[in-house]
Amino acid sequence: MIRLGAMGVLFTALATQAAALSCAPPDIKRTFNYLHTSPKTYVMGFGKITALETIPEYVRGEERHISAEFEGVFLGPSGQTKQQSALLTVDTTCVSVWCGNFPKTDKQMLVFLQKTDVGYRMESGPCGGHFKISPTSKDIRNLKRCLKKNGC
Repeated sequence: MIRLGAMGVLFTALATQAAALSCAPPDIKRTFNYLHTSPKTYVMGFGKITALETIPEYVRGEERHISAEFEGVFLGPSGQTKQQSALLTVDTTCVSVWCGNFPKTDKQMLVFLQKTDVGYRMESGPCGGHFKISPTSKDIRNLKRCLKKNGC
């Protein structure tokens, strides 16, 4: 009988851990609206992000901050800027033991960079981040419309 009680507690603990992090499907328009209403300043860009240092090993539950470079264009209500590069820090944030990762890809990305006094920052959390890898032309059209309307 004691074994059954211990097994029940174990299964309950495992089920709680399995269901602890439930993420909504990524939605670039929802991200736009969330950041647009933030008191912080964000810019939207389209290009590639490259790490400028070795990406630290993942340690369960530990945030990482990786120096990187953005190469691409910034998008605004009046169009896009010329091709440029900007230094940034990618912050991998955590929720309990689940953390974001550096977006390792050679594909074009749509990014939302926070503009700070010391440069740009981009967040990558366990449920996604302030970026979308390989956005469709429809995604970009929608976000340009959101910029012009001052929200999605």
